[in-house]
Amino acid sequence: MSLDNAHPSNPFNVDFVIPLDISIPKGQGQRAEVVGEIKEGYERLLRALEGEGGLKVGTRPAHSSAKDKKEDGKEKKVEEVWVFVGISDEKLTELVERER
Repeated sequence: MSLDNAHPSNPFNVDFVIPLDISIPKGQGQRAEVVGEIKEGYERLLRALEGEGGLKVGTRPAHSSAKDKKEDGKEKKVEEVWVFVGISDEKLTELVERER
């Protein structure tokens, strides 16, 4: 992400953040399959935003306490990756005009 023309309250020109759940259910039986699905979904999201969408993207692990939660009766460790997205004024104009 560019720091050009950054506002002091938003030095990295982040326009929105997508929290991406990368939690893996407990239990070894399905771990490899779930990891593959998470990786594929993450890569597909980045391709859509950067490649097809032409947006600026940066990522980092979320700073949150990993907790277990029950989902369908199964415990799952809660983890996230934050996807920071920035968009130029020109790209925003293009997207708005395309949606009209």
